[in-house]
Amino acid sequence: MKDPKPTFKHLVQEIKKAHPALSYIHVVEPRVDGLELRDEIPQYENNDFIREIRTQEGNARWLISAGGYDRESAIKTAEKIKGELIAFGRPFLANPDLPYRLEHDIPLNKPDRTKFYVPTRPHQRDTLVVRLC
Repeated sequence: MKDPKPTFKHLVQEIKKAHPALSYIHVVEPRVDGLELRDEIPQYENNDFIREIRTQEGNARWLISAGGYDRESAIKTAEKIKGELIAFGRPFLANPDLPYRLEHDIPLNKPDRTKFYVPTRPHQRDTLVVRLC
């Protein structure tokens, strides 16, 4: 989708109308693409429009943002944008003690990307189905 903003702006506005007491919206930042982090992100790819919608009409709700954060960028974003929570996903795979490491500024272990679940890996789909049955 070349410009997803109109579609997702409409979606978020309708969700907000239908569920005015909704606790939060969770977004993944566009710097995450499949298994990799992208160095360059086109200007039109950002979640700022969702941040604007959530604060309209004085009805701000929490926004949880995930994707590509490290300790410094998470702190900077949380301090800059009131009411935004930062989520970590992949770093937990190699750092089950992630909150402690972040709190004490301890370097993180790098996750082994070959262990990530990716739907295009047939053996992982088979394993998932077996586990669900």
